[in-house]
Amino acid sequence: MKKSLALFCLLAATLFGFQANAELWLIGAISPDGWNPSKGVQFTQVDENNYTLDLEVTATGNQYYSLTTKLGADANDWNGILPYRFGGANLEVVLNSETVLEAATGDSPYTNFTQAGIYTFAFNVSTRTLKVTLKSNVELPPFNGTIYIDKASIGNIWAWDNGGNYFNSWPGKEISTLETATVNGTEYYSFTYSHNESNPGLIFNDGSSQTSDLVPEDGKVYLYTGGTTVTITDPSEPATTPDLYLFGPAAQGWDPTKGDKMTYDETAKTYSISIAPDAPTSFSFTTKLAENENDWNAIAAYRWGADTDGNDFVFTENYLDSTLTLIQTDQPGHAFAVPAGNYTLTVDLNNKTLVISGTITPVEPEETKVYILGNVAGAWDPAMGQEMTTEDGVNFTATLNAIDNGDGNAYFAFTNKLGTWDEIAAYRFGAVSEGDYWVTAENISDTINLVYGGQTIRIPAGEYTLNLNLESMKLFIGGEIVVPVDTAQVFILGNVAGAWDPTMGQEMTTEDGVIYTANLNAIDNGDGHAYFSFTKKLGTWDEIAGYRFGAVSEGDYWVENACDTIALVNNGQSIRVDVGEYDLTVNLNEMTLVINKIEHTITGDVNGDGEVDVRDITTLIDVIMNSITDNPRADVNQDGDIDVRDITALIDIIMNS
Repeated sequence: MKKSLALFCLLAATLFGFQANAELWLIGAISPDGWNPSKGVQFTQVDENNYTLDLEVTATGNQYYSLTTKLGADANDWNGILPYRFGGANLEVVLNSETVLEAATGDSPYTNFTQAGIYTFAFNVSTRTLKVTLKSNVELPPFNGTIYIDKASIGNIWAWDNGGNYFNSWPGKEISTLETATVNGTEYYSFTYSHNESNPGLIFNDGSSQTSDLVPEDGKVYLYTGGTTVTITDPSEPATTPDLYLFGPAAQGWDPTKGDKMTYDETAKTYSISIAPDAPTSFSFTTKLAENENDWNAIAAYRWGADTDGNDFVFTENYLDSTLTLIQTDQPGHAFAVPAGNYTLTVDLNNKTLVISGTITPVEPEETKVYILGNVAGAWDPAMGQEMTTEDGVNFTATLNAIDNGDGNAYFAFTNKLGTWDEIAAYRFGAVSEGDYWVTAENISDTINLVYGGQTIRIPAGEYTLNLNLESMKLFIGGEIVVPVDTAQVFILGNVAGAWDPTMGQEMTTEDGVIYTANLNAIDNGDGHAYFSFTKKLGTWDEIAGYRFGAVSEGDYWVENACDTIALVNNGQSIRVDVGEYDLTVNLNEMTLVINKIEHTITGDVNGDGEVDVRDITTLIDVIMNSITDNPRADVNQDGDIDVRDITALIDIIMNS
């Protein structure tokens, strides 16, 4: 018995994050370094059990923080300090009262600081109690004044003080709707602070990016054009408008150091530039250029492009003189792809719009011919392609042998001319689509609209009939898509075996080649979850590409409720489940998956994580100290009571396991 209790004391001391002469820090909103696990304000150790800290707190209201006996390796090392943190979810440390903190928790407590001052934080190790008291007042100067915002600014302004927020909800007030004021002959948007509270603050944001917290500077002019930075000047200085550059193949190529500067119209507040590409080209915009050709990060927050789901926007005649939406994005794609022509581009950053006016140059082939370009001949080669048949120079037909490109699909487009890539650039055409146009069993009978400079068409490997009308630029595909189903085997692919390896997987069981079942041990992938999909074949990634299937989802399918029926599809998405044991049932005829979680009860598994270890002792101690009665797993010895005898029984289980 003595041995068990001694071990308990040692384990408890270790779990609570304390050893002899341990150091203690405060991190969080009231720390000068903020929420940074690698930096904090250090307590002074008074004796073996007591620590104290005097800290100036200038921000009133509910302020969150936590204590830790260990600092992290860097500003992102939250997991490294997790076992050493003290706090609690929604736990208020009331002024002048002792509050018991939880150990080894990532949740932070808070204190409602009613006034600025020097506060004393006193922490007792043995009881895990924290007491916060006001030691002395601190007088902070009030802020009263007006700031000005340059009219070239975009986005929103968010402002606050200790009395609350100035606006109803995030992201705040749109800058262009603020009041105006004229200073030194220049009109600005304006915003006035008039209060007697301390700690005022500002944030400028564009909906996707934002500045850091700013302290307002009375009488200053702020210029915000998006991203994470804002320019601050005096109103006596002339306001500057950011330069805007056209970059991409329509300018000097995709090089972050190069771009064609656009002309700014002071009256219209718009930028413009003219281009005359003799072949399909693409472009986007940026308000900043980099100094190094590889430094895309330097302009990431300043790039503007098409409002698409990440692919290029294919511009056609229907969009001439239309208002197109711009978004600020550092993601690939989002370029505007235009055919040969003469254009004037007009950009309004205030309203985030682009207008393309001008004319599209009609493509006049040297000969009335159409070639199918792509892997139909085994490779994308601009000098070779399958010639289509025509009798009138308008309607073209061909039988397409769609060769597997390695993923079960074939890819093709069209051209009126063969040669080098540069020579045929103006003659290539494809689907009107934001990305590859995917032909499926559901849309194979649909008419596909074509355009010069358009996108590649993707179709499952097989044989099809193509009918193309060059005058209306429409394509019809005849044939039936039959997805081959090899019902001999189905494998679970993913980290169930510890890694995503296409040569290995857990084979499922079947009696009829339709219904497949398996017991899945979902292994932690490092984030508390497991990920998997299915394949009918093992091999290299290229070899199994046409045989993989997963969930019908825009991204990883997150299983929230067991027993849900999940729709499956070829080339579908991975499925994410919590760590644990599951029974899986796959129906290949209906392409569905049903997951049932298997619940196990392990004696001593107080926290329910499937293992019996020292973490269960921590949970059990909290159950006993806080008189929690709704955790039946805490009655380790099954005597109907939850008390110190259960701790002894749990320690014996751990020692004898």
